[in-house]
Amino acid sequence: DAVQLVQVVVVPARVGRADLWTGVGVASTYAGGADEETLREVRVNAGPYAARLARGAARAAWGREGAGNQTPHTDLACEVYCGRSSQQVALAAEKACRDLPPAGDSDEPLFAIWQERTDENLSVGT
Repeated sequence: DAVQLVQVVVVPARVGRADLWTGVGVASTYAGGADEETLREVRVNAGPYAARLARGAARAAWGREGAGNQTPHTDLACEVYCGRSSQQVALAAEKACRDLPPAGDSDEPLFAIWQERTDENLSVGT
């Protein structure tokens, strides 16, 4: 249940566990099970971690898009968390992977570069 998940995550995440919000975004977008009102409540509770929630939604949408198994609940979560369709969100994640430097050519881990680019492509407030 998404509300229970928020209750478990809200306090720890506000104490500095922003990665938990990315996980909430992945889980609630990929697995579904929450209605629009609940997803909006999750987004409100994410507060300053809304961009992390959107990043998680992008991971889920990109995964579903790549596997060819898009679902209505993924699209709904992307609309709520990112303000756009799951196809648009998946494309933002895909574009973030383009032209990454070769492994070992950057001081920054490639995954971190992807995360930054995805955040920029989604332009969700932090």
